Amino acid sequence: MGTDTLKVASEVINRIYEAEAFSIDEQNRTWLDQAATQIALIAGDDEIRFIDHEINVGSSVAGRIVAITDNLLIVADVDPESSGGLESVRIIARRSLVSLKIEQVTNAIKYEGGDWPRALRVTLGYGGESFSLPFHKWRRHLVAEMSLLVPSLARDLNH
Repeated sequence: MGTDTLKVASEVINRIYEAEAFSIDEQNRTWLDQAATQIALIAGDDEIRFIDHEINVGSSVAGRIVAITDNLLIVADVDPESSGGLESVRIIARRSLVSLKIEQVTNAIKYEGGDWPRALRVTLGYGGESFSLPFHKWRRHLVAEMSLLVPSLARDLNH
């Protein structure tokens, strides 16, 4: 694995924690390291424009990490029943987007403030699957990242 992939994998872990921190047993975090490594390897030289997760940590760890580049949607499913806790990492071509729905957005009319939108929730449909993002819709940086992606995601519908 090249130095760039190692750097990107480390950045992926940092961005996952930035989205919503959670505590895991440092001795048993193989799934997180493996998910970050696979996401970084798949993304390659493509910048990761958005990354969020819905990881639930309780007696076991379960959930999903979603990363978006200019060309790909990368989905890592975490399942405590799987070997090492990482069930799969799947790649979906962004151009295979079949639907985009704005579920929630701050009204721009008469909005006073330089940080519009303050709230945003977008549902992306790929085949039989849908992803409502950001998972952590109250995280300002995730709302900002997603709002920048919406126009290019809308263009993906034309492919």
